[in-house]
Amino acid sequence: MGLKLRLEWFDKQTELGEGCEYSKDFGDNADVMASGLGISTEDNINNGGFDV
Repeated sequence: MGLKLRLEWFDKQTELGEGCEYSKDFGDNADVMASGLGISTEDNINNGGFDV
């Protein structure tokens, strides 16, 4: 298993979770992080949430 993105969305008024889904498995290809989202993967463990 490699890189997967988890998308979560929330209600703006209550801030309660509305849903969640996972992307396909990107394997070892981190281009989606670097070029797609602009998040560096060099010496970085991306385990957390990012507002996009």
